[in-house]
Amino acid sequence: YEVTALSSPLEALKKLKERSFDVVVTDYSMPGMNGGQLAAQIRKMGLKCRIIMITGLVEDQVIEYYRSHLIHVLLVKPLEVQTLIDAIEKEEQPLKFE
Repeated sequence: YEVTALSSPLEALKKLKERSFDVVVTDYSMPGMNGGQLAAQIRKMGLKCRIIMITGLVEDQVIEYYRSHLIHVLLVKPLEVQTLIDAIEKEEQPLKFE
């Protein structure tokens, strides 16, 4: 994979305006904007990339981001690297609690 690592959601949004990505992997808890809010901004921009959100917090708001189709895959920490690889490689995947 060609990976672009960024340190904040605002940097990610700026980069997404500059070029396209197939997949965005985000954490839920981030400074300034959570992963669901980032996903909402990506959708508002009209981008078609798949969004994978990783979280250690399984709460109603996190699950709602998945149910509302803002994100494609929700992975729960701790997780194995292979779980992330599988999520990236599969087109559709059900909600995963591991």
